[in-house]
Amino acid sequence: MLLLNFYYYLYRTYWDKKEKQIMENTSRKINDRDDAFECRMGVVQTGVKRLLDALGAIVAMVVFSPLFLIAYIAIKMEKSGPVLFKQERIGRNGKPFMLYKFRTMTDLRDEEGNLFPDDDRMTKLGDKLRATSLDELPELWCILKGDMSLVGTRPPTIG
Repeated sequence: MLLLNFYYYLYRTYWDKKEKQIMENTSRKINDRDDAFECRMGVVQTGVKRLLDALGAIVAMVVFSPLFLIAYIAIKMEKSGPVLFKQERIGRNGKPFMLYKFRTMTDLRDEEGNLFPDDDRMTKLGDKLRATSLDELPELWCILKGDMSLVGTRPPTIG
């Protein structure tokens, strides 16, 4: 384990320096670490990464399809309203896209129209979905579309 930590330290040290050089020498504005990573990757590596993302998303969607169905039915039975939560996020090169997750909270609001705190709005099923990260399964669709990657930073929210 210590050896793996050492190799990871060397890898990060090398790529952090390389990323800094790329960001200083490039004329194109690099928004985040993922864009810098793709700049240092060649066209072939970027294509292979995209292919692996798509194949991984397809395989995961097939393997976890029973969980998709169970979660869908359970959420639909628990509360009325949409099963999926969608949120606009910022993707590659600042292009916005819609991120999908299973709904884990209600839209309870006070008299002034402000949302209640997250703990008050969390459903019992939503708590279990979040604890097991099953609420993130619909993100596989975003990966398949190319808006996200299997490996990388979480896309920032807008606003």
